[in-house]
Amino acid sequence: MGFDNQVIRSLFIAKKLGVAFDQTLTLGRQNLYCSKKRLIDYARHYDVNQSEMEGIFFEDNYCEPVLYALGAKHVDSMDFSDYEKASVVHDLNKPIPEAFKRKYTLVVDSGTLEHIFDFPAAIRNCMEMLSVNGHFITVTTGNNYLGHGFYQFSPELLYRVFSKENGFKVEYMFLGVLSNNGNKETWYSVNDPEKVKNRINICNNRRVSIIMIAKKLAVTNIFSHTPQQSDYQAIWNSAKSESSNLDRTGSFVKIYRKFMPSHLKKIIYFFRKSTKKDWKLGEIDPAHISKFKF
Repeated sequence: MGFDNQVIRSLFIAKKLGVAFDQTLTLGRQNLYCSKKRLIDYARHYDVNQSEMEGIFFEDNYCEPVLYALGAKHVDSMDFSDYEKASVVHDLNKPIPEAFKRKYTLVVDSGTLEHIFDFPAAIRNCMEMLSVNGHFITVTTGNNYLGHGFYQFSPELLYRVFSKENGFKVEYMFLGVLSNNGNKETWYSVNDPEKVKNRINICNNRRVSIIMIAKKLAVTNIFSHTPQQSDYQAIWNSAKSESSNLDRTGSFVKIYRKFMPSHLKKIIYFFRKSTKKDWKLGEIDPAHISKFKF
């Protein structure tokens, strides 16, 4: 686990957005895998005080000095074990103590959640530990991380979790792809599948990270309604509307899906598709995914 170039860049983007680093929590005590030169370059690019980065002194290989340089007044790290001297020892599979609820203005996950078995419990803890107007940043596993942890995630999952119903708003959702030597990054903005009314699928042969910045808008009863995948939710809602004779706009789609022969569906798809090849991500729809310009 650690703060690599993707994590550091996401923090600088957050700083430029006005995210408050005052009370920061990292999941796990994080090593720093970013050179001071890269830190200064990011500071210059994102209009962050360069002298703060130039003045950083590292007593060890951990990330806290960078967070303090970005404006943190207090930094905690939370881990299952104290083997890396985390300031808070807690199993995120278990509910967070009341004293930690709404304590932090920023919670950073830079590669921890995919290693925690009870993901719903862990992510709820992260959401509850944030104060209103606080932010959650994650850089986590997408494609081609099989065996790295328990899980690989999708933008759909994070959009459904960090929803208005749960008191959150996703401000940025990216896919990040590193070059083979790890020195060059390509980032892509990803739309919400619910808004584009389609699944956003990626099939490729490179490691893809998911990078998200989400803001807490209100204190709610998190997961009082279990998140559902948006395309299924749309089908269920359509079926419910039809059965109550309130809305029959989805009837054609249902007939098409049920009765249209598969070979005709393939022909229709061929003429309707608007995808293009991206040499890193594979086949993408530009209406769903677009390159992010730093």
